Amino acid sequence: MSTEVAIKSDASAALTLIERAIDKGVSPEQLSKLIDLQERLETLAAKRAYAQALTGFAADVPAVLKWRDANIQKDGKRLYGYKYVSLDDIMLAIAPVLANYGIVISFDNKPDPKPGFMGIVLIIQVGTHTERRGYEMPIPPNLNGNQTQQFGSALTYAKRYALVAGLNIFMVDKDNDADGLLETVTAAEAQQIREKADAVGANVAKLLEFAEADEFENIPRKMFPIIMDQLKKKGAQQK
Repeated sequence: MSTEVAIKSDASAALTLIERAIDKGVSPEQLSKLIDLQERLETLAAKRAYAQALTGFAADVPAVLKWRDANIQKDGKRLYGYKYVSLDDIMLAIAPVLANYGIVISFDNKPDPKPGFMGIVLIIQVGTHTERRGYEMPIPPNLNGNQTQQFGSALTYAKRYALVAGLNIFMVDKDNDADGLLETVTAAEAQQIREKADAVGANVAKLLEFAEADEFENIPRKMFPIIMDQLKKKGAQQK
């Protein structure tokens, strides 16, 4: 018998015990303790199911191929290009795995973000157990369109980051190497760069331009030690 089945069995046994206690006319205090026991067992079962679902998802979720092309231009001249994936691309790739493990995701606004940042909350639910993971994203500079369109673009950008970071999704370039190594930083490394850049007050736009990437998650893996070294030097100069 698995731990999950055992917990559910205990919860069912607790419910049966409560029913028998009611039939026997136990005191309100004793009945309250039995009800508390049942609720604790149900909560434990829900948390266990959540953990098992996320573990299964992590094992089965595919890496998402960056196939879309973006070209950054200035004054009509191409500065650089890169491959990227949209929020829809990611959702399309992971939706079957989410459904297989009964995982439901949604988003909410994170209140009171720092100036120049957008707050986003990734909500992950399995059965009756829900967890919220909040992030603050710097609003990308030079967004196109009117204010409403710019807000929509920034919101989509924040959702994509929260989804990738919260579920540890890998985005990869086309594999041209025999060993199939990932070419971009991991979600954890992207977060390290983001936090360090924020700590030393680095210009995010210039940092990304230096890395030839549109966002932290698309920074080439080979650039990670270089960027971290530069940020450490910048921090040391401020002391």
